[in-house]
Amino acid sequence: MAFTVYQTNKKTGTVYAYSQENYRDPVTKRNKVRRTYLGRVDPVTKLIIAKAESGKRNRSKPGSEAATILPDEVYSVFEELRKQVVALSEQVTALDREQKIMNQVLVQVKDAMVALDKPV
Repeated sequence: MAFTVYQTNKKTGTVYAYSQENYRDPVTKRNKVRRTYLGRVDPVTKLIIAKAESGKRNRSKPGSEAATILPDEVYSVFEELRKQVVALSEQVTALDREQKIMNQVLVQVKDAMVALDKPV
């Protein structure tokens, strides 16, 4: 039974796709794995960019084919959603900072109440 395995290069962040098949070696009587390279994974569309033909190099960069695959309307929607995600991320960061400040103030109020021997 073959299935697809994704492997990430830690230095470049490029994701590669392989077809993996498990089989039993009749000579050593051990399980082995056979992997076949399928190509790179496009980070935008998550589609596998097929490997180059034998003897040729695939010089296309990941993401460069996304503009040809996706219509302009879809690409603009993705770009708008990306901007919204970035804005929401900034809001979450600001709220986290505010929560830390509020927790510090709460600790100070509790310490002041304990110093006055009043129950919290």
